[in-house]
Amino acid sequence: MKKKWAVRLGMLLAWAALLCWLTVRTGDVPALLGGNLVSFLPSYWFTVHCEMEKWSWRFKPFAAPGFLKVVSIAVLLGQGVLLWFFIVRKRRLGLV
Repeated sequence: MKKKWAVRLGMLLAWAALLCWLTVRTGDVPALLGGNLVSFLPSYWFTVHCEMEKWSWRFKPFAAPGFLKVVSIAVLLGQGVLLWFFIVRKRRLGLV
């Protein structure tokens, strides 16, 4: 059972790392926002339209959709900080 979660977490982290790397490489901020939106929408639909009342106790003080929103915003902020850091670094080194 733990291996399934490790594989899923690894896939999620790989997707986030690839998205962030491509965004930094191209300097294309809309790609970062679009990729996160593509990831967020199906997850949000699933949490809203499926029976998630049984899961609500796991995400205290949020319900499942609220927890998803908080995590998505945190990931977007983290990727934004990394994007800002690497773009500023590329400009200082004269690579842009």
